[in-house]
Amino acid sequence: MNAKGGDVAIELPNHSVGPVSITNCRNAVLIGGSITVLPSAKAGGADQRAIYVKDCTGTVHIEGVHIRGDVAGSQSDGIAVSAPEAVVQIQNVRIDGLRGGQGGNHADVFQPWGGVREFRIDRLTGSTNYQGLHIFETRGAIGRGTIRNTNIAGTDVGGTDGGGYYIWMDCEDKYPLTLDGVYVKPRPGRPFTQSVWPSATHKECPGVFKSGTVTWPQHPSVTGGVREGAPAAGDFVPVGAVGPAYVSPGYR
Repeated sequence: MNAKGGDVAIELPNHSVGPVSITNCRNAVLIGGSITVLPSAKAGGADQRAIYVKDCTGTVHIEGVHIRGDVAGSQSDGIAVSAPEAVVQIQNVRIDGLRGGQGGNHADVFQPWGGVREFRIDRLTGSTNYQGLHIFETRGAIGRGTIRNTNIAGTDVGGTDGGGYYIWMDCEDKYPLTLDGVYVKPRPGRPFTQSVWPSATHKECPGVFKSGTVTWPQHPSVTGGVREGAPAAGDFVPVGAVGPAYVSPGYR
């Protein structure tokens, strides 16, 4: 959807739809709905992303959406962002079964690859066979990031040919990042020490693993850490909690 520089409220129908783009907006709101990825690596001639936020300048709020990624033949990211001036908020979102590979889409649950002024994540559950939260600065700057109450699980659905890192940062990132209540369940057969990056063997700012939690004391921009496994009470966003029937509880 091209908002042509204005504000937009996106209402998805009661049935599942294909990938959604939010482009050229000032502010945008998407609450509720279900998105099912296509059985391909491309959508509209570009890498497939279930939700793609591009060139927005205000606040983009995504809430209560269920993304279905476990589709044979698919390769897709969950939520991708290329909006250096925007604040992107993700709340109460579930992303299931993304598939990817080394030579195509990396099936990131969330990636602000083109930059973002700030990202705020609170209550996100995701699963993918390749990569999870890919939050280092690549082609665009990131101003600030917060991830709370989030659990990511690795899978081997559809086979794997690499990947396996479900938090990916970089020692050169300078933006302040807060990790609070973040969990990673490694892909079957893969150790926790090699499921986050920087890992325990990184030469510049290695992860320090202790009692099932990893922190990065040599990375001054990162506050908090990541816990191994899943939350004791279950997924932060359980099956059936979001989708077409979702009603926002409101926030203060």
